[in-house]
Amino acid sequence: MTKIKSHLNWAILLIIIIAIFSAMGDGKKESSENKPVIKIGYILPLSGNQANSGEVAKKAAFMALEDIMNKDNKYKYQIIIEDDGFAAKKSAMVVNKLINVDKVNAIVSFGSGTGNVTSPIANRNNIVHFGMASDGNIATGDNNFMHWTTPSAEAKKLVEQYQTKNVKTLSIVSVNHSGPNAILDDVMKNLQPTDIDVLSINKTNIGERDFRMIISKIKKLNPDVIYVELFSPEQDIFVKQLREAGINTPVTDIELFAMSEQLEIFEGQWFVDAAMGEKDFLKRFNKYSGLSSSFSAPYAYDVTMILREAFEKSGDGETIPDTETISGYISTLDDYKGVVGKIAVDGDGIFQSEASVRIIKNGKIELLEE
Repeated sequence: MTKIKSHLNWAILLIIIIAIFSAMGDGKKESSENKPVIKIGYILPLSGNQANSGEVAKKAAFMALEDIMNKDNKYKYQIIIEDDGFAAKKSAMVVNKLINVDKVNAIVSFGSGTGNVTSPIANRNNIVHFGMASDGNIATGDNNFMHWTTPSAEAKKLVEQYQTKNVKTLSIVSVNHSGPNAILDDVMKNLQPTDIDVLSINKTNIGERDFRMIISKIKKLNPDVIYVELFSPEQDIFVKQLREAGINTPVTDIELFAMSEQLEIFEGQWFVDAAMGEKDFLKRFNKYSGLSSSFSAPYAYDVTMILREAFEKSGDGETIPDTETISGYISTLDDYKGVVGKIAVDGDGIFQSEASVRIIKNGKIELLEE
C-alpha cells in the first residue's frame, strides 16, 4: 500500500511539472503572437508577360521573411502580395487596396510604371514605399525610395563596353515606357562625348508584334551593334525577325534580356544589368525557389530586410513606429551590406549600386569576365 501511494505521489508531481512547463510554453507563444504586426505589401506582375519576373521577386520576398522569422524580433512580419499584371490601371487599384483594406505599413512596387503610380498615392497616404525600378522620379517625397542600380550607372557601363569593343555605329530600338525611357536618356548622355554615331532611334509601343519595317531600315544602315530596349515578348519577337531577315548584327541591352523566358534567342550576346548579387545568395535563392532566373531577387530580398531593420531599430516593440521615423532611419543608410553588395542611399532617396556586364551562354546568364 505504501509503495502504491509513493508511485501515486510521483505521478501527481510529474503531472504538476508538465503542467508548469506547458503553461510556460503557452505563455511564450502567446507573448510572440501578441507582438505588433508589421505588414509589407508587394505589388508584383504575377500575370501577363512579366509574370516570370514577378514570381522571382515574390519568392525572394518570402525567402527574406523566413530569414526574418529566424531572428529575435520586436515585431511580427507579414507579407501581402498583390498582382497588377504590370498594368498601371490595375496598379492604382491594388495600391489603394493595400493601404485602405490591408492597412499595410510599407509598400514595395516592381517596375517604373507601377512605381510611378504608387509613389504619389504613398505620399498622399503617408506610407513608406520602395520602388524596384529605374525611373528616379519614383523616389520623389520623403517616404519614397528606390532600390535598383540606376540608369546612369548602367548606361555608363554600356558605353564603356562599346568603346572597349570599338563600336563606331549604333541603331536603337526602344519601347515607349517610363523605365526604358529613363535608361535611354542616360545612354544618350553617355554617348554624347564619344565618337560613336547613332544612326537611328526607333520607338515602339508595348504590344507591337511586327518589326519588319524597322528591321528593313536598320539593314540599310548596317550598324555595328543594335541596342534593343524592349520588354518580352517584344524583344524576343524582334530578335527572331531580325535573324529571319538574315541580319546577324550583335544586339545589346540594359536589363531586359534577363526578363526573357527564351534566353536561347540571345545566345552569345552580352548586356548590362543591375548588380548581380552575391554568388552565395544566388545559389541559395535558386535552390530555395526552384527557379532558374534570379532577376530582381537580390533587390526584393534587400528591400524586405531593410524594412525589417528600420522597424526593429526604430521601434520599442510595443507600438509601431510612424512613417516619418522609418523614412528617417532609411535615409541614414550610407553603408548598408545587402546581398547586392554595399549600398548607400543618396539625398534623393535612391540606393546606389554597381552595374554588371553579363553574357548569355548555353541558354543561361553568366557574369562576363571583363
